[in-house]
Amino acid sequence: MFVSVLGIDPGLTRCGYGVVKRDQRTVDFHSVGVFTTSPQEQISQRLAEMHRDITALIKEVEPQEIAIERVLFQANVSTAMSVAQVSGLVHAIAAEFSIPVTEYSPTEVKNAITGDGRADKQAIQAMVTKLLGLSKVPQPADAADALAIAMTHAFSLHSKKSSSDSSDSAIYNGGKLHNAIADAILRQGKKEQVREPVERETHSREPHRRERTRRRSGLSR
Repeated sequence: MFVSVLGIDPGLTRCGYGVVKRDQRTVDFHSVGVFTTSPQEQISQRLAEMHRDITALIKEVEPQEIAIERVLFQANVSTAMSVAQVSGLVHAIAAEFSIPVTEYSPTEVKNAITGDGRADKQAIQAMVTKLLGLSKVPQPADAADALAIAMTHAFSLHSKKSSSDSSDSAIYNGGKLHNAIADAILRQGKKEQVREPVERETHSREPHRRERTRRRSGLSR
């Protein structure tokens, strides 16, 4: 049985999203993209646009779980504030659909995906591309980050399920997660050929992204 996970890298100018599906053995790519709003618009208008896009995405992909990057207030407080606004928006929308939300810090995601909590974006992108068998690195970076967040949670669900001492905490055992990912690489190691892009209707593993600048009458796969 598949578990669909929506990963979100929150941001007001760019909000990346990635969807993966987890079964008992593998994590499969579903879709990836980014929503954008213009800094020239009022905050209330930008949040309203983001609300519509995220809501429409959830209605389309029907995720069972949502994972989001935890907001960390560091040097750039202004950026952190806008990220926090979108993060709160995601929590509110998820509550409307009764979808559980789990937060992960950037270090937790890096450790789970690469085994190194100090890994750079290039290392994360390369591992995401390899694990999902994509023909190229998802762009922009926000989209790749969202996929990494979704994968972290997908493997966390598997780790909790298989562990006899699982807990309700959102904090996971990074070592176990990375081992699970390493096992997945070994299982799929003999299939490591680059896959040719195909049409989305045939479940392409070609990274596909969607931006708000492409106005749409309805989301399509």
